[in-house]
Amino acid sequence: KLFLYEYEGSPWCRRVREHVCQLDLKVNMRPCPREVFFSHVGPPLHAEGWSSSLSRFRPEVKAHGGQTVFPFLVDETRGVAINGSGAIVRHLWEHYGEGVIDASARPISTYNLAS
Repeated sequence: KLFLYEYEGSPWCRRVREHVCQLDLKVNMRPCPREVFFSHVGPPLHAEGWSSSLSRFRPEVKAHGGQTVFPFLVDETRGVAINGSGAIVRHLWEHYGEGVIDASARPISTYNLAS
């Protein structure tokens, strides 16, 4: 099983999501939005940088030993937890990319730009 902790506005998380789609992997997505929470009455609650302390899945990331920066992948099949888009993409291609052509690695001259 694969679990991806990410948030939509991040270009690094997007990079991982695009490779997940290209590899046609079934991944359990765990949204960890970068949020600022405001109380309805009184002063705003403290915002914490990369994710709010109220984020639903943040405790899971910490439990797996990850830093609370995203993306973060837990691959239960391989027994690993990985921070960082580059490391995650390499891991996914090394272990799940057999027989799949990586379109993002093709040189620009192989694309048909005329159509």
